Amino acid sequence: MRTRGKLLVAGAPAIALALGTLSAVGLAGPTFAAAPTKKLAAVSVVTNGTQAQAKAAFDWTDAMMAAAKPMDTVKVKGTGQPGPAPAIRAGTTPGAIAGSAGAAGSAAVAKAAASVAPFTVAPQSGGFTYPTPFTRYEVEPQVRQVWPYTTIGKLYFTQNGGNYVCSASAIGPHSIWTAGHCSSDGAGHFSTNVVFVPGLRDTNKPFGKFSCNALWTTSAWHFSGDLQYDYAGASCGLNAKGQDFAASTGWLGFAWNWGYGLHYDDFGYPAAAPFNGVRMQRCESSFGHADTRVTGLQEQAIGCDMTGGSSGGPWIWQFGTGNYVNGENSYKYVSPAEPLEMYSPYYGDLAKAVFDAATA
Repeated sequence: MRTRGKLLVAGAPAIALALGTLSAVGLAGPTFAAAPTKKLAAVSVVTNGTQAQAKAAFDWTDAMMAAAKPMDTVKVKGTGQPGPAPAIRAGTTPGAIAGSAGAAGSAAVAKAAASVAPFTVAPQSGGFTYPTPFTRYEVEPQVRQVWPYTTIGKLYFTQNGGNYVCSASAIGPHSIWTAGHCSSDGAGHFSTNVVFVPGLRDTNKPFGKFSCNALWTTSAWHFSGDLQYDYAGASCGLNAKGQDFAASTGWLGFAWNWGYGLHYDDFGYPAAAPFNGVRMQRCESSFGHADTRVTGLQEQAIGCDMTGGSSGGPWIWQFGTGNYVNGENSYKYVSPAEPLEMYSPYYGDLAKAVFDAATA
């Protein structure tokens, strides 16, 4: 478990030490020394570059996957209470890039969506105070191999000598999206042995395993553990059948600069109690509030009770139609204890820059 009294917080583009009142917990974080406290001149995109592995250094067996753990929580102690924020966020031009069903097809998407009762709580003006309303359930096994469910899976990796699990989603023919703390320890060290397993259920892997080599995240996360920029992308190779995501799972779209006030379908593979880590879970929730305990680019909360192992799972806006990733499972508060809400960084221009790097 990593504990810090301060965390580098980024405003665009400069970064300053400004987080004396935040108390948050990342859904996954290894045990390691505190990150460097240097002040960065600007927030940028960083990659493991030429150190990228051509394939995983070892083959993840079922036994190794079962033994991998949701990473220890990252804690920042302090005080303060969240509150609703305006649903409209002023900023630069919003944008969105469409996903693709690929060979996965989409004929059963409408039928699958209709099999689930719709979320009925309408977002209030400015959102909700804690706890933000949500519904959460296990994804039915019959839709796991229906796009866009096919794009979501578990992420296995090694960080500081330990084997861990997160969640992730396909965002291009050769690319995935996850949390920054799943790609880097926040202290300048990238993860290794990264393998993505879409559509996992128990030990069944309907699309096989994809080894992911080059990783991209933000300098603010990679060097300073800044939760406001805790997102990452990676490029992946082919499965054992020689398929990429176009030939197997399809991929999700991506959206940025759309402000607050949206409704999300949040997916992940929570592994910490009371979950078992091998069943895909889904939370449905509208925007709750911005993280007013943070200055600068504020993260946003939705209602969700998923636990460690769900880190990096996508927040999908317009699920079943647009299917845009517009957030991911990043952290929860533990002081005060708020287990029924999940936070994501706000996706602005820098998130798009990481997406562009990972999908180039």
